[in-house]
Amino acid sequence: MVSTRKILIVEDDFITSKGLEALLDEIGYIPLKTVSTGVEALEAVKELNPDVVLMDMFIKGNMNGLDTALKIVNNHAVPIIFTTAFKNSEMFKKIEETGLFDYVLKPYTDGNEIIKAIESHFTEAETLHYSNVVKSPDQNL
Repeated sequence: MVSTRKILIVEDDFITSKGLEALLDEIGYIPLKTVSTGVEALEAVKELNPDVVLMDMFIKGNMNGLDTALKIVNNHAVPIIFTTAFKNSEMFKKIEETGLFDYVLKPYTDGNEIIKAIESHFTEAETLHYSNVVKSPDQNL
């Protein structure tokens, strides 16, 4: 079965982005595009409608990953998973304080952390969709 789950990558390191693209492709996801700035990310989300965004905390341009993520979630219903090597940074603390985002720490050992984070979002979304579709026992069918 071919997956139709689309992932946008926001990463300014070429080697890391190519590794993520290869990993996503290998496990059956569709790596839509890789962008390296917040402006490009906002445009790509609007244009491509990804199912998940993998977002580096520190990206090129005037907006960092957190600023970009907040703008995305204010306008689109798409989960964002941060990728970072800086767990002790001030920005990481701000990301945790929002409670809106998941994160995966770099360096990735084998990609399982990313796969688990992505799959958890799909599982949650499918559970919510199912619970909204299924009628309660006291409703007429």
